Order: sequence, then C-alpha cells, then structure tokens
Amino acid sequence: MKNDITGKLLARASQSSVFKMAVQSAFNHIIITDAKGKILFANQAVERITGYSHDEIIGNNPRLWGNVMNKTFYKNMWSTLVKKKSFTGEIQNKRKNGQLYYAKVIISPILDDEKTIIGFVGTEEDITMQKEIDKMKSEFISIAAHQLRTPLTSINWSMDILKDTSTGKLNTKQKDLLKDINNANQRLIGLVNMLLNISRIESGRFSVVPKMQSVPAIMQGMVKQLEPRVKEKQQKIAIKRQTGIPKMNVDGNMIAQVFQNILTNAIKYSPKGGKISVDMKVKGKFLLCSISDTGMGIPNHQQDRIFMKFFRADNAVKEEVGGNGLGLYFVNMIVEACKGTITFKSKEGEGTTFTVALPLTGMSDKEGEVRISLSQKDL
Repeated sequence: MKNDITGKLLARASQSSVFKMAVQSAFNHIIITDAKGKILFANQAVERITGYSHDEIIGNNPRLWGNVMNKTFYKNMWSTLVKKKSFTGEIQNKRKNGQLYYAKVIISPILDDEKTIIGFVGTEEDITMQKEIDKMKSEFISIAAHQLRTPLTSINWSMDILKDTSTGKLNTKQKDLLKDINNANQRLIGLVNMLLNISRIESGRFSVVPKMQSVPAIMQGMVKQLEPRVKEKQQKIAIKRQTGIPKMNVDGNMIAQVFQNILTNAIKYSPKGGKISVDMKVKGKFLLCSISDTGMGIPNHQQDRIFMKFFRADNAVKEEVGGNGLGLYFVNMIVEACKGTITFKSKEGEGTTFTVALPLTGMSDKEGEVRISLSQKDL
C-alpha cells in the first residue's frame, strides 16, 4: 500500500519529461512528501538552499533543515493542512552549515480521488537577502530619525524662549509665523516618532508589557485626548459599548496607538460637522472595536493598498490633507503583534469603518530593548 501511494505521488509529479525538467530547474525549492512528511522528491534548488545532498534529503523529513520556529507556528501550520487547505507564511530554517535563513513557504496537501490526503507539495523562496535589505533600511531610518530628533527638540526649545515675553514682545505677524513654525515642527516630531516606532516593530526590538485593564477605558481616554481637534472641526463622536466587557491583559501603550491613529484619520478625513461613531462589543473570542466616519472614503481600486507603507489614496492627496502614509501601516503591524486582526469597509464619498478584533485572551509578555512610545507630540 505504501509503495502504491509513493508511486501515485511520483507519477503525478513526473507526468512528462518537460514537466520534470521544469521542476528540477526551478529556482525555488520544491519538495513532495507522503502523508507522514517523508520526502519522496526534491528538486536541485533544495540542495542549493539547504546545503544537504540529494541522498541526505530523500527519505528524510523537512525537519532536517527546519524545526527552528516555535511550536505554535508548526501547530497552526498543521492545523491548516489537515483541513485540506494550503498554508502560506514566512519561516526561518537552518542550512546544513548551521546558518539560519528566511523563506516564504507554500505547502499544499495532495488529495486522491476520494479527497484523502496522500501527501504534500511544498515550495520555498529564499528571502534572506530581502530580509537583510529590509533590516538595513529599518536601521538607516532609525539612525536618521534619532539624528533628526535633537535639532527638532532644539527648535522646540528656541520657540518656547521666543514665546516668553521676557525676551521681548512679538507683533501679530511674528506670532503667526511662530505658530506656523511650531505646527511644522510638531508634524516633523510626529513623523520622527512614527518612524522610530515602525523601526522598533520591524526589527523586533520592541517590548510588550501587558497588564489587566479596560480596553474601552483606553478608547475613552484617547477620545478625550482628541477632543480639541473634534471641537475645532465642529464634529461629534458617539461611543457605544456593550455592557460587561471584561478587562483584558494588554499593553495599553500599544492599544492606545491603534485607537489614536484610526481616530485621528477619522477626524482628519471627515468634513466639518462630520460624525464619528465608536462601537465596542464582544463577539466569540474577540473584542471588536469599530470606528466609523462620514469622511471621503477610500477609492475601491486602491483599497487593497491601504495598509502599505507610505500609501495615500488619490482623493486624500487631492484634498491636500496632511499625512505621511504611515499611520495605517503602523496600526496593522501593532494589531498583528497583538495577535488580532484589522478589517475595513469603505465607500468613496460616504465614509469608512475600521474594525479591530483583539483576542480576549490578551497579549503575552515580550522582552525587548524599547517600548512603543506614545506622547502628545505623536499627534
């Protein structure tokens, strides 16, 4: 029986000589295993990427170069595969010489005519160099942001001195100019802080310090903090929350950053007199936090790019509303770090609703060099 299954798998993988040559010559690593993970076929790229010979690979298990990730990763992977679904993700493996490498993997179950799993086909794309380039970019941004922080702080201090009447009174025009300089400086400080926070998350250097607290209270606090902006645009914010929402073990600093960015966008992209609604409720194993606005909305053809770094929708750019295209990218990264999800619904000209789903189980401690910062200057 075992030989029959092996024969079926190899037969499917080698139906023509052209197909076999194509698979053998493919740049990405490709393997085929039986239902228990025993490797039956491996192309030449597997040897090149892992450093193991063909004889060492065939008959072995992918654990030969794997088994580096935590148990949760492999548990989730197998949970997906046994449901007869494909698994896609980034993984860290180890070459024969002990060198770690990163790969983008796609593993799919192979089904027979009775829809029974008889094996798996897996591909790996070595993305180690890409990861190293991304790391260098993050390090460069971090260094540049740190260097910018000092002169920006110095400018802030100088403006405070100028505002002090003991150095001489300013006329109306000078006061207006000083106000413009201060606003521009605050935007730059906010950008620097945002870049530093993104760099901390991308490099994995951030720490997570959760404690039992009320997430609705964090939302309420952020709404109160943003009241001056709401009043300035004559807008209204309504908060609706389900009774009995339990306290959760979360890093309040990180959750506040998520709410801050989404609320700030809702205020910024909604018109004068617009309405913003907040709804918080428990559904299943998650706390759902939805923030809706009556703003310009996101063009349908650009919605798949909304969480990309530096992306700003065309209608937002045309309105010349200040922005750097980093807020939602940052929010998405934090939500992922919290093991949650963020989704949205939007219609151009009618508004947008963002929904953050946070697991009721909360967040886990994580040691790191720095915490994600939250300050009034970030606003």
